[in-house]
Amino acid sequence: SDLPEAPDAVYLAVPSNQVPETLRELSTLGAGGCICFAAGFSEKGGKGIELEAQLKAASGQMAVVGPNCYGMLDCRTGLHLWAGDMLERRRGAGIGLVSQSGALAEYLAIPPRSTPFNFILSVGNQAVVTTEDVIDVLIDDDDINVIGLYIEGIRDVGRFSQVVARAASKSKPIVVIKVGHSEQASKVTRGHTSSLAGTTEFYNALFERLGIVRVYTLNQMVESMKLLSFLGPLKGNRMAAITLSGGEAAMIADYADQSEVILPNLSSAQLETLENQLPDLVNVMNPLDLTIVVMENDEQCRLSIDTLASGEVDVVCAMLDAYSSRDSLFTDTMERLCSTFCELVRRHKVAGVVGGCLPETLPDYLRDLALAGGAAPMQGLEEMMEAIGGSARLGAFYSNLKLNKPVLSLPSPPAQKGVIEILDEITSKRWLGQLGFPIPNSQSCLVDDAERVAAEIGFPVAMKVLDSKIVHKSDVGAVALNLNSRAEVSTLLAQFRERLGARRVLIEPMISDVVAEVIVGIKYDATFGHALVVGAGGILVELVTDSTTILLPTERISIEKKLGQLKLSRLIEGFRNSKRGDREALLDAITRLCDFAMAHRNEIVEIDINPLLVLEEGKGVVAADAMIRVCR
Repeated sequence: SDLPEAPDAVYLAVPSNQVPETLRELSTLGAGGCICFAAGFSEKGGKGIELEAQLKAASGQMAVVGPNCYGMLDCRTGLHLWAGDMLERRRGAGIGLVSQSGALAEYLAIPPRSTPFNFILSVGNQAVVTTEDVIDVLIDDDDINVIGLYIEGIRDVGRFSQVVARAASKSKPIVVIKVGHSEQASKVTRGHTSSLAGTTEFYNALFERLGIVRVYTLNQMVESMKLLSFLGPLKGNRMAAITLSGGEAAMIADYADQSEVILPNLSSAQLETLENQLPDLVNVMNPLDLTIVVMENDEQCRLSIDTLASGEVDVVCAMLDAYSSRDSLFTDTMERLCSTFCELVRRHKVAGVVGGCLPETLPDYLRDLALAGGAAPMQGLEEMMEAIGGSARLGAFYSNLKLNKPVLSLPSPPAQKGVIEILDEITSKRWLGQLGFPIPNSQSCLVDDAERVAAEIGFPVAMKVLDSKIVHKSDVGAVALNLNSRAEVSTLLAQFRERLGARRVLIEPMISDVVAEVIVGIKYDATFGHALVVGAGGILVELVTDSTTILLPTERISIEKKLGQLKLSRLIEGFRNSKRGDREALLDAITRLCDFAMAHRNEIVEIDINPLLVLEEGKGVVAADAMIRVCR
């Protein structure tokens, strides 16, 4: 309060118990904003939660970043409200980093990686200013061409998705590293759907839906942000590569497969040109190992780069590993190769990447030379390939966004309150039947009437114990299939009574012409809302991990795309000349189920259809087993 005028910005580093009163004085003065460095608030729990509530109340209309944060750097203006060193001032477009960890944000900026950071902000506890607030500002900052996020969790998925959807509409890439994996505790029995879709799957589904490039290591994060900042999203995933090592070429091929990068075969014209002009010791292929012999020949190097860059590729890479000192062996050769490479990829108007197999093997003088020539300097072979794959997927996402205009943002999840009730199989199937879902001719009865009912339905039949407390029937031997006589029914009934205390059973005719067994489920999560789970079903659902998760609401086209990515899809299409399944009926049923879940989102907790039997093409699908949990 003794200040002569209101400050534009404040870096507040006082003991935590003094923070609320100091903020109150600053707010009264009309300060523009504040970075609150102090810790000891909600992250500590206990009294810290109340102290943070006091902080928020004292802030008034003032923007407060933190508490428990490192602060903010702006390398364009030299603004330094930050616990660490100042980075070099820079001009031009670059990266904006938003981090829920202060120290890690600092560590990302320390290494000599040619990472074009323009702006770094540590959000801390987000008592006032949130991650979403900062993203929203960076989207409209023309000097920020990539947004990097280090997050431990998302509090408001609805708001987050709305902000990121806006970034996607402006083609502003976002790269995220998400840490911390935990399953929400549940006191009620869960279906297979819950075991297939946990916190990690929900975050992956969210990031994929919004076009966010997810990475799993800090090295991947740095290199992915660099590539996108220098080159933008790639137009495709076809790559040509030049190396000076056969081993490096082999590793590129391995990582290409993992990163969804295609290494096209050389055309006949390319093969003819290179085989006629290069020494016999060179194995002409993509990736192309130039060998030391060619490396020292300017004309042959130029021919090789020019030939590969002229092909139908989206990016060309030159691996130019070198010693850090410019007085070392091959320095002049590497500089010459780098300059030639940049010149030729510019001429062919194709994206260029200069790489080192390790972060340390692409020294600063080569990185500077690559940048001056319009190529992206990438440090670390695996990280480079992941960055190229991610950039290509992002390019495809933007193309699809313009073409199909899918809905990206999510509604806020309903706050389900009440008692969770598990519907037994017959009741669950009746719900689905009212929805128009194909179900068998099911009949429930007392165990004493089971033989008669089975005979009336007609053999062969399936018989199951009807008890809402038994969710995974096959796990406890509560299912019997292909019963062909009253005697077989009687034998199984005795076992059901003895082992499970069965009182009622469900009897259904056996279904023929089955091509595939699919699990189709809906799961509610308090953070994300509802999601669809589709995968290989039946008794192997948790052994054969072939499933996908899609957040709701969604559209048929998105369901079809994700279904096509599963191994299950090959079976439905007719694996090894077997009969094709009714794919259209499966898509129709799944789409109806998603619409039903959204229409009843306040009460649907989980729907578990396993298996949903996909019959031969033209014969539809049948829900052979189902479990629904509702909130009353």
